[in-house]
Amino acid sequence: MDHRSIESDDAETPTQQTAHAQQRSTGSPNTETAWSRGQGARKAADLFTEQYATTPHGVWASPGRVNLIGEHTDYNGGLCLPIALPHATYAAMSRRDDDVV
Repeated sequence: MDHRSIESDDAETPTQQTAHAQQRSTGSPNTETAWSRGQGARKAADLFTEQYATTPHGVWASPGRVNLIGEHTDYNGGLCLPIALPHATYAAMSRRDDDVV
């Protein structure tokens, strides 16, 4: 997915930005929510551009999840509780001409 199409999602409002700045300055616990898809894509694209001095061909996202399982129970037919998370992993990438990954 191209990062430009992800960017159209909601960005932080000025009120949210102010709240986050106040939270950081007061030393209160970090209770920030997961980035929106647009925020995550922009961060990944910006870091890629900073590192490689070129824009990525695209930015892809994978949703977060966790499996709560007991010791060795998942593959033994025991109970497992998969949970979706609002967090995601973002990857910015471009093709290379030298067959190096």
